[in-house]
Amino acid sequence: KQKEDDDSSSEEVIVEEKEQEQEQEEEEEEEEQKQQEEGEEVEEKKEKKEKKKFSFGGKELIGNDKWNKSSKTAIIAAEEDEETFTQVSLSGDAIFQMKHKEKTEDLMKALENNTHVTELHLKNCDLDSNDCGTIASFLRTNSTITVVDLEKNKITNEGAIALAEALKENNTVVELNLLGQPGEFGEPCLASFISLFEYNVTLKKIIWRLNSRKSFAINKLLVRNNTIFKWLAEEKDVTDLIPEKCNVDDLAALAESKKEEQEQVKEKVEEQKDDEEEAKEEAK
Repeated sequence: KQKEDDDSSSEEVIVEEKEQEQEQEEEEEEEEQKQQEEGEEVEEKKEKKEKKKFSFGGKELIGNDKWNKSSKTAIIAAEEDEETFTQVSLSGDAIFQMKHKEKTEDLMKALENNTHVTELHLKNCDLDSNDCGTIASFLRTNSTITVVDLEKNKITNEGAIALAEALKENNTVVELNLLGQPGEFGEPCLASFISLFEYNVTLKKIIWRLNSRKSFAINKLLVRNNTIFKWLAEEKDVTDLIPEKCNVDDLAALAESKKEEQEQVKEKVEEQKDDEEEAKEEAK
């Protein structure tokens, strides 16, 4: 009888232990499920927060609109070379206006190694000539920006001259907007723009208002650049239009080659004349 009681007690202990193990497993499963649900909730909140960050009027922003929501997101996207970010468009941005010096420097630094942004729109950002100098320094070595829009800022002759000097080295910008500055650009400034065309053959459009006779000379040079592009597309000879100091290596080499050919032809003509004159002298 004692033995039966001992066996019965052992069975009860085993059953109790199994029940405890089962309860512990259930509790662990419940805890794990709870943690998973909390994790999903956290992720959902993060996702909603992210969507809210890049939304406007209840609509989710995508592409350039997404990154141009603020100067901060634009600078981050530029620095990370985000492939969906192709146009900086911070025109009228209140933060950029208040911190134009800091923001201009940060943006140009972020764009240094960027390969996707092709347009720079900083209209009405309170930019002054110092900011213009920062942009000009960046443009000297940049090879992706094609459009520079600086309309309605506070750019003076000094800033415009800095841009003209930079465009002597730049060969990708095709359009420059300087409309709506507080004062007129003076003669020395316009002379700098005429000088830039001794090097530049890619700038095809400048948007501004000029009250100077030099505007005709500048327009003529812009027509020249447009003609070069047109003739290249039509596979016509453009060597006579290329300036000696052209900053596009392929075109400069083409012009140099044509110049050498012309010099060789000229030498041959002169040699032929000399030979004819010698023959005449001998005949006498």
